[in-house]
Amino acid sequence: IVAIHGFRGHAMNTWTYSDPASSSAPYMWIRDLIPIRLPGARVMSFGYDASLLSGSTGSVWEVAKQLLNSLRNYRNTPTLQRRPIIFIAHSLGGLVVKAALALSRSQGGIYGSTHDETCAIAFFGTPHRGSKKASWARIIASIGSIYKHVSVGTLAGVLKKDCASLLDLEESFLPVLRDGRIQILSFFELQPTKFRWFRGGIVVPKDSAILGQPGELRIPVNACHRSMCRFSSADE
Repeated sequence: IVAIHGFRGHAMNTWTYSDPASSSAPYMWIRDLIPIRLPGARVMSFGYDASLLSGSTGSVWEVAKQLLNSLRNYRNTPTLQRRPIIFIAHSLGGLVVKAALALSRSQGGIYGSTHDETCAIAFFGTPHRGSKKASWARIIASIGSIYKHVSVGTLAGVLKKDCASLLDLEESFLPVLRDGRIQILSFFELQPTKFRWFRGGIVVPKDSAILGQPGELRIPVNACHRSMCRFSSADE
């Protein structure tokens, strides 16, 4: 099981719930829950320089290559290479997963057979496309503006030129799903995100967060975009 955070995320903090008013230890569900529910699973959180996802799809491909190289280094025996892979991705981390699987499919000799070994992907608030209310560039700009003191309009202007590359990424990824082997779980936020420098609202709308594939599980999360991967207990 491989977890990938998004823009300005963190390999540990993205998945960790912490209540300052409680004496309880922080709860990191990929560490504290998954090994209990799936004792035979090997859980890894992929960390990278999250500022790389600053609005360039080219940087998404670069991070995807880092992910594939890391997996190749860890899965370095025939037995490990045959183990199925489940990806868990938050926000723009989902674009990294899509790019990685597209690269694995098209350049398998270099990056191995990661796409063949993948059996499921859980996307948490990943913007797969524009929505009825906002363009793709504006949705991704909203994600960036949560973490940076930059207006959505400014970032959207920068990102508009990159939308063609985003479409190329989508077209490269879809063939990976054609045989129906990979189970898709798409989680979408129900609560608005609010910060002093962010006007608030749903960052990635439901129609953007859903991939639209046959058999896809579509799951609402009663949280905002930033906290939708942080669960306080196994019962949440």
